Amino acid sequence: INAEYMGTTRSPFVYVDRCKHLLHEGLPEVELVGVAAAINSVASCVEILKSKKLVEVVKIHTSLAKMDGQQQTALPKFQVVMKKAPEFDAVYAEFLKEKAAKDAEKEAEKAEETTK
Repeated sequence: INAEYMGTTRSPFVYVDRCKHLLHEGLPEVELVGVAAAINSVASCVEILKSKKLVEVVKIHTSLAKMDGQQQTALPKFQVVMKKAPEFDAVYAEFLKEKAAKDAEKEAEKAEETTK
């Protein structure tokens, strides 16, 4: 299992794309982990992937993570293990097709601007 530790500074869509890529590359499962304020980001990312029919949730685990600092603190930790949904390959192929079309459109716009 490849564990992706999420933070609060990046958009959940960064992690959505990372999970899609990892599953497409052949990993059987991907785990998202968030501590404290990042728990909302994990939940958002999982829901985005589920709503697009890309993943199925295999396991959800909550715990308290020990953080060493001036005083030892326990922070809430949220872990979600996901696997490819049966529709993953078809949905991902459609995503790649749309992305290629957008990239071609951008290239055409750039070419048009340089000829002006």
